[in-house]
Amino acid sequence: MLMIILARFLKKKIFEEHEKREIEEDINFITFQTLIQPGQNRRIVAAQAFSHTLLLASKGLVTVSQEQPYGTIQISVV
Repeated sequence: MLMIILARFLKKKIFEEHEKREIEEDINFITFQTLIQPGQNRRIVAAQAFSHTLLLASKGLVTVSQEQPYGTIQISVV
């Protein structure tokens, strides 16, 4: 149940970011950096969010992609 709630939260955040930036393209992802803004969250919060993101990905509820090592992490809700 918690995983479904987290997936819905991510879907909501993607929609909010889309609306905030007034993006006309159909973008269905959010970056991890946008989700957990550096400087506004402690490292432990970022680590927990990353762990939860990987858990959701392992259950097939989100997809996670990163084009290069240490690059931008994109999260999409399936």
